Amino acid sequence: MLVEIEVFDDDPRQWLHILEATTRIDVDYLRSYGSRVPRLLASGIRWRQEPGRERFLAIPTVLRQRFGDCDDLAPWKAAELRVYGTAALVDGEFGYGAVDDDGLPLAVDARCIIVQQDDHGRLFHVLVEYAIPAWDTTIFYQSDPSVMLGMTGWIHPSVER
Repeated sequence: MLVEIEVFDDDPRQWLHILEATTRIDVDYLRSYGSRVPRLLASGIRWRQEPGRERFLAIPTVLRQRFGDCDDLAPWKAAELRVYGTAALVDGEFGYGAVDDDGLPLAVDARCIIVQQDDHGRLFHVLVEYAIPAWDTTIFYQSDPSVMLGMTGWIHPSVER
């Protein structure tokens, strides 16, 4: 099903609502289809800029077309973190391999964030911000699945490489 939403200006705060909705749809998809859904970074999906109008695509559409851009890939990664916890992290991402006292993956709070790519306020990029509880504090980290899946060029300085 295609749902079209028109935003009333280029305010990225409106995009955050759409990104959260996409993440929640992806969470539902992962919970419904579980092991039949490949993990994003092992799926063979590649980053590619969408032609034409901006679309926010859920996991099944990205799987069918075999590519996505940052607003498709970040919600998928955030959904994996919400569903699978630290088991969704890969080697090189902070928290990879972290488990609780029973050997189970730690719960992860994840969401999409938008960062500005240019000085003119016209070009934005979507990252995943996630938190792993650590002792009596929570530390936030950022992941860029677009870069992990082939995006070249600009990389936000807060993303661990």
